[in-house]
Amino acid sequence: MAGQLYRIVFEGEILEGSQVQEVKRALAKLYNKREDQVERYFSGKRLTVKKDVDYDTAMKYVKAFERAGAVCRVEELEPHNGLEQPLMLEKEVEKPSQPDDVMVCPKCQFEQALSEECVRCGIIISKYSERFNAPEIERRKEGFRVEPEQKNFKLLTISAAILVVFLVIGLYYFSGTPRYSLSENRTSPKVELYGTSWCHYCQKAREFFRSRGIPFTEYDIEKDKNAAARKKQLDKRNGVPFVVINGRGIHGWSAAVYEQALKGHP
Repeated sequence: MAGQLYRIVFEGEILEGSQVQEVKRALAKLYNKREDQVERYFSGKRLTVKKDVDYDTAMKYVKAFERAGAVCRVEELEPHNGLEQPLMLEKEVEKPSQPDDVMVCPKCQFEQALSEECVRCGIIISKYSERFNAPEIERRKEGFRVEPEQKNFKLLTISAAILVVFLVIGLYYFSGTPRYSLSENRTSPKVELYGTSWCHYCQKAREFFRSRGIPFTEYDIEKDKNAAARKKQLDKRNGVPFVVINGRGIHGWSAAVYEQALKGHP
């Protein structure tokens, strides 16, 4: 019926599977009250949640109560010019309304106590209002304002990323690890390593060149007879490792000597 108005009634009924205490907490949040203040809603007496509302608004209340785990009923009203009333006992003396504590969600139009979050649709009101360039909330109290969140997260993320890059570069250049670039040496040093798979110092020589990004050619003198013969010609002493850096033969393991050979020192 066109112009039909409705009343929303609550008698303390909750949904199957819901816990009373959880429902009380949810309703207390819905009406911005303490839990002990909603105890009377569960006294078994008939309570009027809202009246003189249209069908769509009545359904919003029904869904809001269902989200809280409670059950309310919708009743048709005879046409009259009644005023909207907050939740109260039907036979109680009506107390003056408190419009300063009420607002309307800009998205779903649900009326509730002042809050930054809509208890029905769950939006953050300040974010929604800022996004759609709409008033932050429709409210009856002038001067109340929800401050929008500061939008500097992206700037902080970029700044942190730049800082990390500079830290990595700084650690690299000030760590004391020698670097050999093509721009300094024109070409990569030519390095040959003669050794065995079981030799501990041969492994240290491998790690020395790999940690500096220096390519090298390795020969296992136990598996490669030609490499063993070539090593014997270049190094009159027995034992490994034997390293050749840019034509200079170095017997044994010595990081300092390898450094000098790589830098071109005699």
